[in-house]
Amino acid sequence: MKPTFLLICFLFSKNLFAWSGHFLVTDRAFSLPEYETYLKTELEVEPFETFLSNEKEGLTKLFSDYYLWLGSTGSKRFTPVVFDINNPSRVAFLSAARLYPGTHLRDIRRLFPGDVAEAAPVSLATVSPWERLDKNFSIIFETNKKRAMSVRSILTTYSDEPDWEIDYDLWKYPQYGYGTKPYGKVNDDTSGAAFHMQFAHEGWIIRKFVPTIGDGLVVDRLELFLRLSRYAFASNHPYWGNRFAAWAIHYIQDMAQPYHAKAVPSESLWYYFKFGISSDKAKFVSDTTQLLGNRHYLYEDYIRGMLEQPYLPPKSAPASPIQSISKGPLVFEKIKLEGDVKPLFDLVSTVSAKEAHALDSAIQKAYGQRMTQDPTYDMEKDPQYDNQQIYKAPATTLSDLDQEAAKNLELAGRATRTLLKMCQTATRP
Repeated sequence: MKPTFLLICFLFSKNLFAWSGHFLVTDRAFSLPEYETYLKTELEVEPFETFLSNEKEGLTKLFSDYYLWLGSTGSKRFTPVVFDINNPSRVAFLSAARLYPGTHLRDIRRLFPGDVAEAAPVSLATVSPWERLDKNFSIIFETNKKRAMSVRSILTTYSDEPDWEIDYDLWKYPQYGYGTKPYGKVNDDTSGAAFHMQFAHEGWIIRKFVPTIGDGLVVDRLELFLRLSRYAFASNHPYWGNRFAAWAIHYIQDMAQPYHAKAVPSESLWYYFKFGISSDKAKFVSDTTQLLGNRHYLYEDYIRGMLEQPYLPPKSAPASPIQSISKGPLVFEKIKLEGDVKPLFDLVSTVSAKEAHALDSAIQKAYGQRMTQDPTYDMEKDPQYDNQQIYKAPATTLSDLDQEAAKNLELAGRATRTLLKMCQTATRP
């Protein structure tokens, strides 16, 4: 068995989004009476350069401390980059944070499905040049003409920002120390999958033959943005405190999606036995990759469709799996709100990975053999694919999928609220 076999099995044909619309998960996670007043709070949009200039000394120390923390984790995938205190610019920040140097950090507002734009529209190509429009879903942005935003708008708009530019094409910058791509899209060095998927709970076979499978960088991102958010809140920059919190929220929501926490949900001894006796191992790999890709994206579309529906006329109560996002305790009581992010990551990723096999089976039951078990089928190339058709299936067909979706989304909601609370738990630097 060659390492490249298992590696390729983790790769898909396009960008890997966890929920295909974090803004909707975020909005639902905070749709509780406890957050109503806070979400309505209007905050002045502070220019990024103003924040950097005013806090250059503190940010210099923040990045220094962050790299000390990274070193303490045993990570080998970083090179410390010093924040240029003499030139506290956006470029200097992106360099110190090891983010894509071309990231714009635009002042925009994301609209919800059914909303009517009140300002000049901003195209998706402007927001994220490497994403494409999806005719099945609402993707609308507008300029922020008011120079102020509600907390709700900040958290929802920018919880999708890490999918736009931040993690794009980072493997070609040796000064960042990320090394070579541990996993990601085949033949695409721009892939940011390792920043949004972390497989911390794989079996010994995968870990033996693909040692880089444990080299995901989600925790690194979470801790950096947690620290930045805490600093911004504590130094009286609430706009950036919430915007950095939105970035952190993105990654913890990623980990609540089982396909981002478990590399091969169908992993079993039988799975490896079938590979071992296969006469055409290259085809086995290709087939596995296609099946996983189909199931992953079918699940994304299933959740996205349910998330959008309550915002569209005639407005209705959300489907029961969606209601789970705002159910249960507000936060994880076992997590120290003033601590680092690793315990929260461990909790969320563990629960998520354990659900991966059941979710994978539920998707196969709901969508049927052709779409989930036939490797010649490619949902991206199916001209007859309609994401709305699945909701017409009998309740018994969808029961397992709805049950798994409810678990995943409840986890995502509580993780979202916990992380915001952690961001707000800070003392003046």
